[in-house]
Amino acid sequence: MLNPTPARFRKAIVGSFAACTSMYLASSIGSVLTLGGAVGSDILTNFSGPIDTFGLIAVTVHLLFAAVTVHIPLGQIMDHYAGAADYSAQQVAIRALTMGCVALMIWAIGTHFFCVMGLVGGTCNNAMIFIFPPWFYLKLMPPAERTPAAIARMVVIMAMGTAGMASALIGAFDSCRTA
Repeated sequence: MLNPTPARFRKAIVGSFAACTSMYLASSIGSVLTLGGAVGSDILTNFSGPIDTFGLIAVTVHLLFAAVTVHIPLGQIMDHYAGAADYSAQQVAIRALTMGCVALMIWAIGTHFFCVMGLVGGTCNNAMIFIFPPWFYLKLMPPAERTPAAIARMVVIMAMGTAGMASALIGAFDSCRTA
């Protein structure tokens, strides 16, 4: 963010919360309207036909982008420690090796894919949506503007994220135990 100010950060937080809430509400309400109470532990295994195909394609595309977000910092760290120059043969080899490691991890997960997705999603998503933004907002806010009410609001949001993380982890552990 250029020129990070509390007002700009507040606008970014409100926008991201609104987008995430809209997406989650739409998918949750749509699932309940479609499936009613007959929903299994993993929502992706409850559909068939074109909806199932769309869901698998959407998850696969998401994972391709997610793999890249894991791969880029991993490759940059390896480049740094290996002293690889930009666009050199050494950098290409390091990036191919790190992407191979990411692909190997996805392959090794195999049938436990949904367990790992639940564990990763339950921790990373809650942290990125509900814990880090309010914390960073407080860090960007000048000390004179950190009123007890502002701090309390951010702490409540972080507590909700922590509770969501705990419930997602409990659910993921339960589904992994029975898998």
